[in-house]
Amino acid sequence: MNYLGHSIITTNIPEKDFGNIFGDFFKGNPNSLNLPKNIIEGIILHRKLDSFVDSNDIYLKNSDFFKEYKLYKKILLDIYFDHFLAKNYQLLFNSSLKIASQSIFKLAIDNKQFLTQKNISKLNWLIKNNSIYYYKDIDFISYTLSGISYRFKNIDLSTSIEIYKKNEKVIDNNFFEFYNLLNEKSKFY
Repeated sequence: MNYLGHSIITTNIPEKDFGNIFGDFFKGNPNSLNLPKNIIEGIILHRKLDSFVDSNDIYLKNSDFFKEYKLYKKILLDIYFDHFLAKNYQLLFNSSLKIASQSIFKLAIDNKQFLTQKNISKLNWLIKNNSIYYYKDIDFISYTLSGISYRFKNIDLSTSIEIYKKNEKVIDNNFFEFYNLLNEKSKFY
């Protein structure tokens, strides 16, 4: 899961939700980080959710479509799951994706003093491009994947768009099934 995926598991404790949504910004043992307790708990929640996702058979059904991307297929699954959530946001949550993305960015801005300069730059890019909102557009997904690929230099993840488009219905059905499971599991957090 990516930012939008993590945002659907809320605790109503802003610092904890910040740690959960932006958990990938923090490296190492969360308990050894010089951060408030609620942010640490959010990072731990983020990692528990990632472990659940990474081992879930329903979620992993979609990895077969992207097996040629080997180590990078997890990145693709996370991005396409956020794309699924974004394009179906109104249906799934009966609320506005635009408002949700603004709330996520406000949460990040309110807590940016806990981020490194590198992660503040990353956050600024996310905000400038309104990326959470535009994850609903497949062209933006292609743009994002091209940018990620630039960092890896040995693979073009944007070529996965054609695989996604060809198998969109099956992939989205798998994601919908996983979303229902995740929604049920979220009641325990």
